Amino acid sequence: MRSPIITNNLLKGRAIAGTYVVTLAWDFVSGAASNRKNLLGFAIERTEFENGSVVEKYWMKGIKRFKNKDKGLAAGTPVPTSEHPFQSFQWADYTAHEGKTYQYRVVAAYGTNPKLLNLNHDDALVIDITTEKELDYVHTSNNATVAHDIYFNRGVIDRKRMHANLKMRIPMKMNPTT
Repeated sequence: MRSPIITNNLLKGRAIAGTYVVTLAWDFVSGAASNRKNLLGFAIERTEFENGSVVEKYWMKGIKRFKNKDKGLAAGTPVPTSEHPFQSFQWADYTAHEGKTYQYRVVAAYGTNPKLLNLNHDDALVIDITTEKELDYVHTSNNATVAHDIYFNRGVIDRKRMHANLKMRIPMKMNPTT
């Protein structure tokens, strides 16, 4: 499923959802160049809905962070984007579930010091999307029924997550006993 392109005073963007992955892309609207001063990145808040009610709501996490913030935190530790914003104009949520409705809020984060972020909630870009159902059936214009699925390759991401979660060590080719 593709969301329409959503636009507000600061940002424009859209989401594309497969069965288990939602990819988000955004950019500044024309004329918003003055709003780029002291931009440190973007925080993304995800809300999951079921039958119109909120199931869960949280700031998405990433593993990249500012150098001098949260000293002592182990490398690769997931940190919320509200504290360590993504420095990118696209992101993918690999934790989505099939047939679920999500709302993503892309919030610009400003500041001159990463320890003192200012999230611009007033100009947050809000994108609603529903993931595809596995083996979803689509009715065509000539009343035919077709199975329709969208899959993103998330194998590399899953492997990295498994490695991080299980604290697994990957054996080296030269010394397979490590």
